[in-house]
Amino acid sequence: MSCADVPSGERFHERMGLRIPQEEARRRFVARVAGLFDQMTPTQKERIVKKVAFETGDLRLGAGPKHLEQQMALPLYGKLARQVKADADVASILSDWEQTLIAIEALYGCMSAGQQQELSHRVHGLLQGAEVDLGIAWRDGRFWRKGARLLDEALVHDELDWLAGPGFAAIRRPFAHGLRLYRVAGSDSEMLKSAVASMYEAVEAMAKLLTESDRDLSALKDQVVKALGLPRELRAVLDPYVAYGSRFRHADSAVDSARGTRPHLGEAEAEFYVYLTGLLLRLGRGKLEHIRDDAEEDRTGQPRTQ
Repeated sequence: MSCADVPSGERFHERMGLRIPQEEARRRFVARVAGLFDQMTPTQKERIVKKVAFETGDLRLGAGPKHLEQQMALPLYGKLARQVKADADVASILSDWEQTLIAIEALYGCMSAGQQQELSHRVHGLLQGAEVDLGIAWRDGRFWRKGARLLDEALVHDELDWLAGPGFAAIRRPFAHGLRLYRVAGSDSEMLKSAVASMYEAVEAMAKLLTESDRDLSALKDQVVKALGLPRELRAVLDPYVAYGSRFRHADSAVDSARGTRPHLGEAEAEFYVYLTGLLLRLGRGKLEHIRDDAEEDRTGQPRTQ
C-alpha cells in the first residue's frame, strides 16, 4: 500500500496532530520523486539538464570548471566526464522545487508512451500522498497550478492550444512562461510578480499584433479597444489591467528600481490577473486570426485553407 492509499487520519502527522507547512511538504515531495530518475540513461540525463537550464536560466547546469571541460573534450575521458557532470547536475536539480518539477516534465518527454503512463501514475500517487495540498496538478505530462477548473479550461489550456498555431509565438512565449512561474510559485511573492509581468507582456504582444505597432501597451489601449470592438461598458477593462500590471512589468528597469522594490503580491491577486489575461487573449482571438489569414492571403495570393 502506498502513502496515497492510507486512509485519512492514519498518516503519522495526522495521528500526532502535526501541522506540516507547505514548504516542508514541498521538500518532502522533492525527496520522494528522486526515485523517478533512478533508471535514466545518460542521454536522458543530459536532455533533462539542458531543459532545466534553458527554462530557469541556471548557467551552472551543463557547464563546469575548466579542468572538467577539458576532460570532457578528451576522447578517452570525455564520456565518463560528461556522465559525472550530468549526475552532479541532476542531484543539484533534485534539491530544488521548481527545477524538480521541470525535470519531471522533461523526463516525461524522453519516454515511450507506456513509460509515460507509468510515470503519470506515479506522479499522481506522489501528489496524493503529500501531507498537504501542494497546489499543483499533473495533466498530459505537465504540472499545472490548481485553479477553478472551468476557468482553467476556457482561459488557460484553451488559449495555450490556440496560441500554439502559426504566427502567435510572441504571445505564447510570455503567456506560457508566466503560467509556469505561477504554477510553481505558491506564496512566493517575487515569483508571482514575475508571473504577472509575463502575463502583461503577453497582452502587450497581442496589442502590437492587433495595431501593427511597436509601442507599449499603455500607449495602445484606445487602439486595442477599437480593434477588439469592445462595447463602451467594457472599454474600462484595459485601464486597471495596464495600471496594475505596469507596477510589476516595468519595475525591473533601473529608474523604477531606484524608486523602491515592487509591491507585495498575493496568490489571489496573481490568480485574478492570470484569468483576466486569458480573457483578454480570448477576446482578441478572432481578430488575430483574421489578421493572420489576411497576411497569408497577401503572401500567397490565395485564401488560406483550414
